[in-house]
Parts: sequence; C-alpha cells; structure tokens
Amino acid sequence: MRLLWGIDGIIVDTYLSTVDNFCVIYEEVHGETIHRDEALLWLKRPAHEVFERFEFLEADQERFHALNNERTDENHPLFDGVEEILAAAKVNVIVTSRDAESAQELLEEWGLVHYFAEIVCIDEEGFTVNEETGAYQYVQDKYALDWAIGDSELDLMPAEAVGLKTCSFRNESIEADLHIEEYDPSLIDYLK
Repeated sequence: MRLLWGIDGIIVDTYLSTVDNFCVIYEEVHGETIHRDEALLWLKRPAHEVFERFEFLEADQERFHALNNERTDENHPLFDGVEEILAAAKVNVIVTSRDAESAQELLEEWGLVHYFAEIVCIDEEGFTVNEETGAYQYVQDKYALDWAIGDSELDLMPAEAVGLKTCSFRNESIEADLHIEEYDPSLIDYLK
C-alpha cells in the first residue's frame, strides 16, 4: 500500500495548539473570544474561507501561521496505532501546508522521518494552496499512491481528483471512501 498523509490532526494531534493559536488571533482581531469547538470546525476548512469569514487581514494570517509553525505547545501526541500503519506501508508521502522546518521537527520528535519517501511543503515548493491539485498530482505521478488519509475536504478533494481512494480520519462530515475514528491494525488489510 502506498499512502498520502497530512500531518496535523492525522499523524500528530496538533489541534490543541492550533485551536489555541486561532483563538489568540481571533481575540486580537475582534476583541472577544470564540468557542473552541467552533474554531476547530472552521480549522478543518480551506484557510482562505476561514480568514475571509473571520476577517483576518494578511498580517493576522501571517501571525497565525507563524504561531502554528513555532513549537509553542509540546503537547503534540502521536495518534495511537498510526506508526503501525506507517510501518506496514510500502510508501508514505506527506503533503502539508506547514513549512519544511516545522514538519521535520514534528516528525523527528516522534522518530517518524524514516517512514516517509518525501515531505512536500506546498508553499515552499511553489505549489498553490492546499485545495489545488498540483502537489497531489506531483506525488501521485512520482509514487503511484493508492490512498490519501486526511481529516478535511482540503486533504481529500484534491487527492480524489488525482485518482486516489480517500480515508477520512475523525471526520464523518466529509465525503470519503472510508471513514475511521482510530488507527486499528485491521486497517492495514483494508488499505492493501
């Protein structure tokens, strides 16, 4: 099995700090708080929709991204069972909107770097925003991937557009070939 992954909320549970960061910027922009559950739902949507909806100016967007790329919260647990899936795959590739340095650091923290044939950081490699298929077509052409594992339409729509089967992790509200809530060892046989 050849798998395409995202990092945040799929391999490592970074949503705690991402939601915290969003709430900080939201309060700076609007002078009031936003409920964490509402922020989490919005953070699984394309960034341009979120920023437009919440009226984040370019400087606000840059600050949010900078906070997410910092190691502000050491509580980034690895999802149970994910390493077993990574180890069973013939090829693992990441497409992420993180910068290369923060992606590398996060994977090194958990000793996962060696599982990945390539980590494609969209902005740094000249691809357009996540919802465009450029980065996905690049990795599909290079690695002939089978499945994409993601937690949002942002992850799965472009993967499907380039011919991958899709597995939604912890998000029943998006269209996918498979929906899972945890990484169970039986998933390995299903993905083969």
